[in-house]
Amino acid sequence: MINSQSIRLLPQPPSPPPSSPRLPRYSRADKPPRFVVTERDILILGDILRMRYLDREQVQRLHFGAGSASACKRRLTLLYHGRYVDRMLVQETTPGGSPRALYCLDRRGAQLLATLQGSSISRLDWRRQDNDKETFFLAHTRDCNDVWIGFIESCRQRGWSLSWTNERELRRTLTGKRLPDPAGRRPSLLVIPDGHFQVDDGAGRYSFALELDRGTVEEKRVREKVRGYGEWLVSGAYRDRYGDDSLRVLFVVSGREPRGRVQRLKSWCEEEGGRSLFWFAEKDAFDRSDPLRDPIWTVAGSTGRESLLTGTRVPSRISSRRLPAVR
Repeated sequence: MINSQSIRLLPQPPSPPPSSPRLPRYSRADKPPRFVVTERDILILGDILRMRYLDREQVQRLHFGAGSASACKRRLTLLYHGRYVDRMLVQETTPGGSPRALYCLDRRGAQLLATLQGSSISRLDWRRQDNDKETFFLAHTRDCNDVWIGFIESCRQRGWSLSWTNERELRRTLTGKRLPDPAGRRPSLLVIPDGHFQVDDGAGRYSFALELDRGTVEEKRVREKVRGYGEWLVSGAYRDRYGDDSLRVLFVVSGREPRGRVQRLKSWCEEEGGRSLFWFAEKDAFDRSDPLRDPIWTVAGSTGRESLLTGTRVPSRISSRRLPAVR
């Protein structure tokens, strides 16, 4: 993993100021400007490797902070023209809106990260062909990364640690570990979250699975997910994998009419026996809030909105009466 402790670079001179001729907007320059790769550039490349696609606002939140949009844009422009990152232009849903640039790792950036890790590019979790994805995949990944970054910021404010496993790694480790369907409607169920993460506040650890819902998954599949998560916990498979059975499944809903979608998801979950294991939030509210402390979450089996973490710790073991009923 690339972090500030793993990087040992010589003192770097400042990057040259912008100069003419002006760089092309939608293609790479034939003669890219010279610049020195900084420690922060390395960290940006490491995050792009882990998160796959990041837009300028996301990179700014991670590495620059408010009021640094121009500096962030400048570094990404240099990395793009220097072929450390590639760029996908995605048209916004608003008619007439400018395309949004999503940055992904390019070969020179991948080679640099591999070299810093004392490895080879073939052993890095990166393939050039993975950069070419459909618009829906890019939008889903960007929304997942918004949630990931929201929790990073919340933990950073408190000095807490956050450990995150993305869907790509979860798919490698969980594919093939199928679970029996407690309702008997399918031969087996497979649970692969969009992300799994653990927050450690120094006194204990909180575990969460993310389901990023854009309103496209049909009801039948959602119900299967609910039963699968319940069986994952009840069967002991979750404890075997992560060493505890404290878990909350977070549905973060984006797309059109997220409020109505939250209500439908909650209803389907409750009809399958799901209760306090399942929490729901609209992504717009999530983006404006502190996801750990603000009361933005609706909980299956309850009314009103609650905070994800309150003054009372999440129990290290969840009693069977709080788990989804197996019917």
